[in-house]
Amino acid sequence: MNRTIVVLASLLIVTTPLAGCLDEVTLEELIDDIVGCMDNEAQNYDENATTELVGNCIYTASMAQFMEALDEQMSIDEMLNQIPRAGYSNIISTTQFSEDLNQMLDITIEEHVMVDLENNSAMVRIVLSVDSMISTDYQVIQVGEVVNIHSISSGIIIEEPESVSVQTRDSDGSVMDMVHSVLSGSPMSDDSDDDDDDDLPENMSASFTYDSTDDSQTMHLTLAENDSSISLSVTLDENKELMSYQMYIDDGTNQTTTMYTVMWGDAVVIDVDTTLPKTSIPIWLVAEEYEPEMACGNHYGDYFSDDVNEDSCNSWIYLEDYDSPQSDEPFTGCYNSYTHIQLEGMSEIECDSYEWTELYYDEPDDDHHDEGNHISWNSYYGGYCEWEGNPDDVGEERWSCKEDASLSDWDNWWYYCEYYDSDHDDDAWHCTDDFGQSEDFEHSADGDEWSEPDDGEDEDEDDNSASIESGTVADNMTYTAPISDFELRFLDCGDEDIDDLNDCTVMASGPLASGTANSSDGFLQMTFTYDDVDTDGMISAGDTLSLNDTMGLHVGIYDLWASEYTNDSKVVGPSLPGFGSLLATISLLGAAFLLPRRDD
Repeated sequence: MNRTIVVLASLLIVTTPLAGCLDEVTLEELIDDIVGCMDNEAQNYDENATTELVGNCIYTASMAQFMEALDEQMSIDEMLNQIPRAGYSNIISTTQFSEDLNQMLDITIEEHVMVDLENNSAMVRIVLSVDSMISTDYQVIQVGEVVNIHSISSGIIIEEPESVSVQTRDSDGSVMDMVHSVLSGSPMSDDSDDDDDDDLPENMSASFTYDSTDDSQTMHLTLAENDSSISLSVTLDENKELMSYQMYIDDGTNQTTTMYTVMWGDAVVIDVDTTLPKTSIPIWLVAEEYEPEMACGNHYGDYFSDDVNEDSCNSWIYLEDYDSPQSDEPFTGCYNSYTHIQLEGMSEIECDSYEWTELYYDEPDDDHHDEGNHISWNSYYGGYCEWEGNPDDVGEERWSCKEDASLSDWDNWWYYCEYYDSDHDDDAWHCTDDFGQSEDFEHSADGDEWSEPDDGEDEDEDDNSASIESGTVADNMTYTAPISDFELRFLDCGDEDIDDLNDCTVMASGPLASGTANSSDGFLQMTFTYDDVDTDGMISAGDTLSLNDTMGLHVGIYDLWASEYTNDSKVVGPSLPGFGSLLATISLLGAAFLLPRRDD
């Protein structure tokens, strides 16, 4: 074989897997042809080629296609729309100089996601590390109803370092609910797309490589100016879809490395361990928000007007000698520019006293009884009352009151008032008309009618034994479980605050669905209401819990499946604030560490 055949044979061995099947005769037949890529769409197209070997053409995307694939990096939901088995891995490592700490900080953030919808399984792992200050690794794996939690946390700002591997359950089995919930707490979740022009610098150099083993192609971009440098490598698959990218940025002081890799099909492997210790699902109860009924009140006259909305209520103005088109004579009084109602003769003080406020504003806030008869009290906390104090009410045997002693105008008048000096709150006057009018009431300020207990029972303002509590299961409820798995426990935790409910004495308990909790001896019975709003038999978002009477006892929800109180659940991940707020927090903490200490 001559030298030419040897060289060509060597080239064929490198460029095609079929070279091993070609004998010398076949090679000699190819000598008369020009071997090369004959496809003008290929990167290595040879217009002189007359023979093309399998795998000899290299198809490289344009720079625009590389950048488009990078810009259109898909979320996990978008990936699953293409194939039901997908995932990605995103790792950011940075060394940043902290001016507050006056030192370099090594920070690493990782976000790993894998989902297999056909097998109803998913894995999400969030890692955060900032030097020795904080290190957290939180991973959730779910296959059907089985959920594994693996959590490791340590560092200076972690009060109690711990390593946890437990299992819980999700009767609904919705793995995407878990994925979205965990990702919402990731430091990367705060990243937003910039609308700035991201065109590459003109002096950035580019090169392209091709890997025939998987038909992938990579674009390499580099730029170096002064003390700064940027390098970016983007790899696309045979369909010009993003496979991975690596980016390194160095500004001379700070360095950041980003590595992103896409996983498709067989690359996604998810296993769950059913032998781990059990932990409860977390249940958050949100207090019902108070929505007051609003109305238009007049503080001077202590009444509510017929104004049906805030606009009309705030449109009252005082006019004097106004030439009204609705009246033959000049009008003096209160005019509503919204409804055009005229209240002739109303004083300026009263006209200026309309306000959109709660319907029962300044109505009795304390109900007391006198021999079974209801007494309506009106209270002025921090206010002022004086017997015949209003000079406009000469000779009137009654009390005049106002919200503040510094005010020049009196708010209202009452026949009977009592005064109470408080050590904790503002001093208060409590007034009523229910005793009728009497000149003897001039000395009622020292009376005790207001402080008399209802129906002869002692009243203790600090007694919470009759407290009524209610709550709604929060909307961010991720995992669900049968209501029958839980019971409500009424606990005596002593006079001091206690961190562990297991140290409390169970006074009464009962199934959450039953609405009744009993003591072991049957002497104590507590009632409550758990409303399964969606009637699905599960503890889920929107369900409500109402406690009728706690008798001053602490109340806890106990998970019988896990033998654990729900507020001890290990499912709640570590606090992972957004990247920017995290750095700010670390800076503040670092500043505190650097402050000089002194002995007191």
